[in-house]
Amino acid sequence: MKSIDQIIRETKSCVHNSKLYLIEKITEKSGLFCSDGDILYLVMNHEHCSSLSVETTFLQMDTDVFVQSFEEQKSFPDSNYNILRYKGTCIDDQTDNVTSFVNLCVAHSNLLNGDSFEQFFYSLISLFQLPKEQSYLNLEGTIGELLVIRNLFQIYHVDISPFWHLDGPYSKYDYSLPNKNAIEVKASSRGDKGISIKHSQLFLSLDRVVLASVHIFEDNSGFTLNELIDDLRSAPDYCKSLQFEISLQKELKRVSQDEAQNRRFCVHSIHYYNNGEINPFPTLPENVSGLEYKLDLTESAEMSEESLELFLAE
Repeated sequence: MKSIDQIIRETKSCVHNSKLYLIEKITEKSGLFCSDGDILYLVMNHEHCSSLSVETTFLQMDTDVFVQSFEEQKSFPDSNYNILRYKGTCIDDQTDNVTSFVNLCVAHSNLLNGDSFEQFFYSLISLFQLPKEQSYLNLEGTIGELLVIRNLFQIYHVDISPFWHLDGPYSKYDYSLPNKNAIEVKASSRGDKGISIKHSQLFLSLDRVVLASVHIFEDNSGFTLNELIDDLRSAPDYCKSLQFEISLQKELKRVSQDEAQNRRFCVHSIHYYNNGEINPFPTLPENVSGLEYKLDLTESAEMSEESLELFLAE
């Protein structure tokens, strides 16, 4: 078996032409390859996995992919393969992760004969993901933002999903609505009365911003993120835009797939506040900037249903 340093060197020096180059043959049906700067683990699809593509920050799985002509020596036949890709953008300064990836792929071939490929991929996700605390915060945030979409449509029949996480000049808020109106969502499952605020985002612009405070809690009787997504996708009248799907896929890359599938939550409350009525520091000294703090909204007045309806209708 080649050393990890040698595998990394070969991967980095690999010609970027979308072709596969053999690094190491593991068994007659599996091997390690490089392609376009990525390390790939390929296993012949003898267990007949259906076609599936899943991507995380570090990894990408594609099953039942037809691959032809690996290299001149033909170490592997043309066939359908299951592919696990370790992204080249994550190789630099990640030698330990590459070592784990290679060793686990070799063990998967030798010990399991390359079977249970999808389960193998999902078992790796927890090893190759964002730090656990940040991943959980991303999970909370995504659930909160999706709950606001559903809540506003169910009450006011307004679909804000096409305005979710827009790029460019509209990326300042979670929802950038027409006429410079915006909605910023703060979600938490910790029971903490205070929510984290960036003062300049909510209070130092001419935009009209509604702050949505979403409180959820973990409970086995609740829903998972994936179930919430399925619920929104099955709704006939909203969450049907391409922009929504693009934003959703971006957010899913920032969340642990294991937590998205298995952590269950219930909704405690959803409250809406007008940024003009909750500013704790109407005037700041000129030499103060980048102010961040916890804001307790317990005693703050919520927006009335009429005010929120007018805001959404503008």
